[in-house]
Amino acid sequence: MHTYLHCPGFLHLLYLNKTYPLGELNMHLHQLRYFVAIVETGSVTKAAEKCFVSQPSISQQMSKLEDSLGHNFFDRSGGKQTLTDAGQLLYQQAKKVLESVDSTKKMMSDIKDSARGKIAIGINPAIGPAFLPDMLIHLSAKYPSAEIQVRESVSEVLQVACARGELDLVITSNPKLESSLVSEVLMKDPFYIAMNVNNPLAKRNHVNLEDIESEPFILLDDIHCLARQIESFCFDQRFVPKVLFQASQFATVKQLLQANYGVTILPQLAQDKANDGQIKYFKIESNHAFRQILLLKKTNDFTNQVTKDFIRMAREYCLAIV
Repeated sequence: MHTYLHCPGFLHLLYLNKTYPLGELNMHLHQLRYFVAIVETGSVTKAAEKCFVSQPSISQQMSKLEDSLGHNFFDRSGGKQTLTDAGQLLYQQAKKVLESVDSTKKMMSDIKDSARGKIAIGINPAIGPAFLPDMLIHLSAKYPSAEIQVRESVSEVLQVACARGELDLVITSNPKLESSLVSEVLMKDPFYIAMNVNNPLAKRNHVNLEDIESEPFILLDDIHCLARQIESFCFDQRFVPKVLFQASQFATVKQLLQANYGVTILPQLAQDKANDGQIKYFKIESNHAFRQILLLKKTNDFTNQVTKDFIRMAREYCLAIV
């Protein structure tokens, strides 16, 4: 079932040259979403990836949108794709329409959910194990009938889901990418050098970056924002790690450390005191050795009580460990 946008006055807003009688103009909301995605990503291919549809499908929908409104919204001459005047105006209005629709849908959902209690949380795998357990225990105790959903994934995927209203909030260390989200800094998460307790360096009281220059280095794949943050920090410190192992999963990095295959750099929230018995951590003494932990949520959002309490708990938790 498709949602339609019936708006005869919309063409007048766009200063288009045609006048349509009431009900004649039907635009699928998903066509507007595709259009906005193309503008903001800069290409049909990237927009298709962002919207999880095929490139031919998104191109077909753009042709239908242009035909229905009687205007070309992209100037495709010269090998580049730029917005026409009509396209620029459509983009401005489409953003307002989509934000209004998404906000209204979210408010209606929250009104219904607040009675029974429901929250959908997105979080990075390198944050979740340390961040969530205690808070979810307290949240479940206060709202025993609440439906609590947790989705772990890379930040880019979570932010798109939150912008669409599929998640109430996202806890991440990656900067805000979606314009419809607002961000709040919860804490600075300091970096530590991590190694097996049987590594000769582990007997020292202090270990710095120069000490591990020749050590085999374990790193996450670049798809993870934590890997990019660690690489950026190393670059800024003029430290070139000897990367011999690159893991696709955060748990694999811990397993390699436990097996004494090398050293790595991990943030404080990645530490698990209950299960890290074979791992020793040394705090990096640098004013730049940290990542920010952010809370992201929709702008102008109606937030139910369960979500409000989770946000309060998240703030208190971060204040307690800083």
